[in-house]
Order: sequence, then structure tokens, then C-alpha cells
Amino acid sequence: RETPLWLDLKGSTRRLAEAVLGELPPERRVTMSSRSWPVLAPARRHGVRTMRSVGSRWQLWAVLCIRRWTRTDGIVIDQRFLSGSRLDQLAGRSSWLIAWGVRDLERASELITAGVDGLILDDLDLINDVRNRHAGAASERSGAWSAE
Repeated sequence: RETPLWLDLKGSTRRLAEAVLGELPPERRVTMSSRSWPVLAPARRHGVRTMRSVGSRWQLWAVLCIRRWTRTDGIVIDQRFLSGSRLDQLAGRSSWLIAWGVRDLERASELITAGVDGLILDDLDLINDVRNRHAGAASERSGAWSAE
């Protein structure tokens, strides 16, 4: 079974996604995210799963308020913007909601219980703690994620 590949693109030119796709085998399934949303357009045209990253108040406003919303498979959002009511608002805007910037088990548990689809964590001990506390929820969500 192939390991999922997720690339967070750190640039502002649309050529970035094209260049990355050119380096990957055509059959390779990949997810791409970026805080510079126009960078994702070429990836979407190639059928790549795309995630809009939200890390500023302006981006949050855009996600919540712009009516003409182009297709995106998910939203990757700084956890500081997530509250119960905000989660409800974001639920209808994309298929997946992933939180980043989580630094402790209590916040991770709060977000999982509230219904986020995933967390981006960079602390190995925290990853193990979350996995141990939420093993059932994680296996259900990861199965759905990798099955697409």
C-alpha cells in the first residue's frame, strides 16, 4: 500500500505546482496545500486533492464570506481560528477540515471531539498521546482519508 504524500507548497507562483507535479510519477496520488491559494489551481486541473491553508484573519474571512468559491477538497486551518461555532460555519465549505498549530493534548482532544478531520502535529510525543487517547476516532478518519 502506498504511503499518502502531502505537500505544503511554499511559494506564490502557479508554476510551483506544475513543477512539483512534473517531478512525480503520473500515477502518484498526492495532496497539495498552500496559503497562497492561486498556486493550487494547476494541481486542481490535474485532479490533485487540494487543501486551502488558512493562517490569517483575511484568509478566514475569505473562506467564510466569499460566495463564489472554487472547488477545494479541504481546508487546513490554524487551530487558533477554531471554536465550536466556527467549526459549524466551516463544515459546509469543504470536504475536509484539518487543524495545524496544536501544541498540547487538551487542545488536540477538544478539536477531535468537535469534529475536525485531522491534525497536523510536529511533536512526536504529542502524536503518540493523541493516538493513544483517540485511537478509535483516528482509525475511522484515517481510513476515510486514505481510501479516497
